[in-house]
Amino acid sequence: MLFNFLKSRRRGFTLVELLVVIAIIGILVALLLPAVQAAREAGRRMSCSNHLKQLGLAAHNFHDVYKRLPPGYNGPVEPARPNANIPDYDGWVGPPGSTSPTFWAVPWMGVNAYLLPYMEQTSVKDRIYVEFDVDKYNNDPAFPNAPNCEMVWWGDGSTWAVAHTRIPAFLCPSTDARASGPTAAVGNDSGEGGQVAFFHQFGLPNSDQAWQGMGYWAMAPVLGLSNYVGVAGFRGTIPTNTWDRLKGVFGNRTKYGFRDVKDGTASTLMFGEHLGGVLWNRDTPTSSWKRRQAYANTWMGSGCMGTRNGLKLDPGVGVRWTYQFWPQFSSEHPQRVLFTMVDGSVQALDENIDINVFHGLSGMSDGSVVDLEQLGD
Repeated sequence: MLFNFLKSRRRGFTLVELLVVIAIIGILVALLLPAVQAAREAGRRMSCSNHLKQLGLAAHNFHDVYKRLPPGYNGPVEPARPNANIPDYDGWVGPPGSTSPTFWAVPWMGVNAYLLPYMEQTSVKDRIYVEFDVDKYNNDPAFPNAPNCEMVWWGDGSTWAVAHTRIPAFLCPSTDARASGPTAAVGNDSGEGGQVAFFHQFGLPNSDQAWQGMGYWAMAPVLGLSNYVGVAGFRGTIPTNTWDRLKGVFGNRTKYGFRDVKDGTASTLMFGEHLGGVLWNRDTPTSSWKRRQAYANTWMGSGCMGTRNGLKLDPGVGVRWTYQFWPQFSSEHPQRVLFTMVDGSVQALDENIDINVFHGLSGMSDGSVVDLEQLGD
């Protein structure tokens, strides 16, 4: 009898009990998973913040050496336009007496390349064989007396090879490099939305179905990328003679120093996050939508971007890839975009920030001083 009693006690879970245990485990996992994901994102955001602090420190070290900040990018030159209604060309000043712009026989390097020696990347900088000096102009027929300048960065074989270097300090850990396909083009773009350095690559998948489930933002993993660009201030069509108040610390061939930041270094943006994107495109305004293009910043050419479009702008499906839509600071941190201020601190701005406040933060001498404690965390 005792044997039979003990034998009867050695039984496993019933089916109902097993299902209950599985259900409890599932509930616990469901409760814990968001907390785990939030903890991981907090870690990624902290790493991103550290990268932006590195950029800020590098900019300060550059300033200590040269008594100015690096240029936003070393782009084309053209005659000064003091009364221009669209200030995208501010700073594109050619040699005395010049009358026409030139675009391709210039280095087109962005601010990140200038900061390499101050981010423990001297070995990378030393292999870039194009001109860093913003006072040297290209050998263009319109400027017969100008000194010869070396070619655009993607035209030099060694520099092109170096541009493929992956530099972790230029990458936000929260981004998702999901775009696939070959590099179709490397080019530069500017327009109302921003005076950005522009060197993007386009990942073209084999079929449109490859884009499904990717979401809006994507990155093309070919050249060395950067999620961080300089802040150019407001860019867009504005009233004549208004531009001087709205410009940021970076622009084409600029030489601004801390002395020029009249609004205070703690309340002026210097660097911010930018993901790149995926947008529909078509050949002409009247042709049919036929493809989507993925573009991303390369660290070699990433320069400065305007704040015209704010932090939350999704053109949606079927919107042509235009200058008015793609240039905006953005991130994959929930409802926040991180920025380095001119004083080197890092601030997280709410993506729903008032557009006028955002414009004020991006200008270095617009007269607006913003209390950052009221804007984000």
